[in-house]
Amino acid sequence: MNIGKIIKITEDTAYIGYEDGSLKEIPIESCDFEPSIGDYVEVYEGIVIKVDINKNNIEKKNQYKKIGIIVTLLLLFVIIVISFINTKEQISNNQTTSSSTSKQISSSKKSSSTSSSSLKESSSSSSSSVPSKPKVTVDNDKANYSEVDYNSWNHDEIAVDTKVRVYGKVLQAMENGKAYTLRVAINDDYDKIILVSIPSEYNNRVIAEDDHITLYGLVKGRQSYETVFKATKTLPLMVAYMYEN
Repeated sequence: MNIGKIIKITEDTAYIGYEDGSLKEIPIESCDFEPSIGDYVEVYEGIVIKVDINKNNIEKKNQYKKIGIIVTLLLLFVIIVISFINTKEQISNNQTTSSSTSKQISSSKKSSSTSSSSLKESSSSSSSSVPSKPKVTVDNDKANYSEVDYNSWNHDEIAVDTKVRVYGKVLQAMENGKAYTLRVAINDDYDKIILVSIPSEYNNRVIAEDDHITLYGLVKGRQSYETVFKATKTLPLMVAYMYEN
């Protein structure tokens, strides 16, 4: 039974998200009930049926969570007790060596005072010579970017930093400061979804869900993210430095 969750509703369309990270669009008129965001449903031969999630399963999951919390607290208690015992022993050992340590500190103060000025000079010169973080060199010639095979990309068979061009529909747009993280369906194909990261310094226009966008950037292998069902999904990843929407 392929059960999904309604995550978005427009005027005449409902969007169903599945645990594997896929997304399905269905007309609201195919629902035999009044759909709401958060409803669990099953699509059978074009008809959308509302599904009641078994409450017993939810209660069992809550019980497992409580047991996990109790076990974690017990482990923390044991760690605290062991740390307390080790600290007590260390304090006892430190007291036996305090007199010899104080003598060593006294002698080291004398030697450090004579070399403090030279240390300041050397630290000043070294700090001025620390190289700054290298900046990414972006190829602004869009003709040098091309499409790649999605299946090869999804199997991590495309070399990292390969120049890639992608066109598709923005399924999700998350903004952190001025940096963007997108989920994009290549050529509107929901079986070909990728993750896109756009650094803040290359964000030159607002990106919204359902935008059609062309991206230019570099292949960065694959990356995992968490779905609305708290499951982990791994998708191809690119870093985009130029885009048109």
